[in-house]
Amino acid sequence: LTCLFFFIPMPYHWLSSPTPDLASTLIQIVIFRYFIEAVYFKPEKKERIGYISFAAILSALLITIKLSNVVYAIGLGIVTIIFGKKYNLDSLEKKQIGRAFIFIGIFLVLWITRGYIQTGYPFFPSTMGGINTKWTVPKQLANYEYNVIYSTSRSYNTIHDINSPLLQNYNWLPFWFKNNFFNEDIYWSDDYYENIEIIITLLLAPSTVYNWGIGSITLLFISLILIIVYFTKLSNDKNIFYRSRFLVYLLLIEIISLIFWFLSAPSPRFANGIFIITFITSLLLLKTAYSSLSVKRRIKTILLFLSLFMFIWNFNIGYQNQEFVVSCITPTPYPPMLEKTTDYGLKVFIPQGKNCQGWSIIPSTPSFNKYLSLIGSTLDSGFCIKLK
Repeated sequence: LTCLFFFIPMPYHWLSSPTPDLASTLIQIVIFRYFIEAVYFKPEKKERIGYISFAAILSALLITIKLSNVVYAIGLGIVTIIFGKKYNLDSLEKKQIGRAFIFIGIFLVLWITRGYIQTGYPFFPSTMGGINTKWTVPKQLANYEYNVIYSTSRSYNTIHDINSPLLQNYNWLPFWFKNNFFNEDIYWSDDYYENIEIIITLLLAPSTVYNWGIGSITLLFISLILIIVYFTKLSNDKNIFYRSRFLVYLLLIEIISLIFWFLSAPSPRFANGIFIITFITSLLLLKTAYSSLSVKRRIKTILLFLSLFMFIWNFNIGYQNQEFVVSCITPTPYPPMLEKTTDYGLKVFIPQGKNCQGWSIIPSTPSFNKYLSLIGSTLDSGFCIKLK
C-alpha cells in the first residue's frame, strides 16, 4: 500500500485539503488491497472471509464520502456474493459476513436519516426519495446544486448554465480533454527538454504532477495497453480466464465505475482512485496471463526507490515554491462582516473578502441567499429555504 501511494495521481496540495477527494482515493485503494488479498493471493479461508467483510464495510463508508463511489461499492458487493457461492461458505462464515452486512445496513440507514434531517432528501443534491417537510430544500435549488456539479466537472471549474450549448451534447469534450490533459499553462512549454522531463515524470511517478488529470489519463492509457495484451493472450488460451476470473470481475466493475463517472461528473479528481486500481488490476491480469513473467526482487527495490526519489524531488520543488510552508500557527483573522436581510426578515452576516468564513457570529453564511428563513421564531428552530 505504501508503494501504491507514490503512484496515486493527485496534486500535493491534497495532503492538507479538507475536501473528500484524498480520503475517497485512499479508502478505494485500501478496499482494493483487501479484495486482491482475498481473490488473488488466496490466504486461509478464515482470513479471506475477514478481508471480504472488512472491504464490504469500507465500501459502505465510501458511499457516504462521495456518491460517485456508489457503482464501485455495489459492484464489489456483487463480487462478494459470487465469491461466497464459489467457496461454499459454512454456517459460521455466513454468520460472519451476515454480521458485516447488518452493520452496513445500520450504518447506511443512519446516513440516509441524516440526509433527510439536513435537506429532506436521502442523497442530496439528488431529489430521489425526497419528503415534504418544513426544512426540505426546494427541488429547484436541489436541481441547481446538481447542475453546478454537472457543469463544472465538464467545463473545467467554470460554471455554465445548464441550458448552455456547451453542456447539451458532447461539444464540451474537446474543451474538457484539452484543459485536463494538455493545459499548456500547467504542464507543457516550448522547451523540448522540459517536455521530455514531464513525460518521464508521468511514467515514473504520475502523482507528482500538480494537476490530477494528466496523471490519471497516463495510468488509464497504460492500463488499456495491458488489457489488450491480456485479452490477446486469452484468445489463444481459454484456461487463463479460469485462473483470473475474479480479476476480470474487478476490472469490469472498474470500467463500469469509470463510465458512470464520465457520464455523471467527469472531473478526474472524482474518480481518482479508480485509475490507480485499474492500473494495478491490469498488471495482475498480465501476470496471470504470463505466469512465467516475473520481476526480480532487486528490480522491484530499484523501482520503489526511484519512485520515492521522484516523489521527494517534486515535493521539494513544491516546498521551494512555498506550497507547504507554514511559518507558525496563527489565529484565524476575524473578517469584516456585512449585515443583509432576507426576503423573510432574517438578518444574516456575510464575511467580506476572498474565501472568508464567519466564525464568531450567528447566523452567517459565505454567500447570501435571499430565500433563507427561520422555521419557527427563534434560531433554535433551525433554518429553511422558502421560494415565493
